[in-house]
Amino acid sequence: MKKYFIILGIIFLFLVNVNGLKAQTKVIYPGEVIEYNVSFLGVNLGRIIITTEKIIDFKGKKVLKAKAEMKSNPGIPFVSLHAFFDSWMDTRLTNSYEFVGSTKGDENIWEKET
Repeated sequence: MKKYFIILGIIFLFLVNVNGLKAQTKVIYPGEVIEYNVSFLGVNLGRIIITTEKIIDFKGKKVLKAKAEMKSNPGIPFVSLHAFFDSWMDTRLTNSYEFVGSTKGDENIWEKET
């Protein structure tokens, strides 16, 4: 009787793992917003917000547009970061077709990188 429970348990674990693998085939969903609080040794350094906007046509290819915002905690001395990054990626997430970054520099001047 104990053998049957062990065999059923192994089959159950196998089925759970197979279903878990199926659930992980899609990594990013349009409209998804992911927020990270960044800390080091208990000190809150800032926040990163990643937003997947939508699948669009970009130069004849279907791409996923995503953006990220990074902002440092204003209470940290000598550090001031405020940046936006836009990326147009292949829907399989294998490569990026275009990237644009904007970072707020000294004297509130935005610097753009492509």
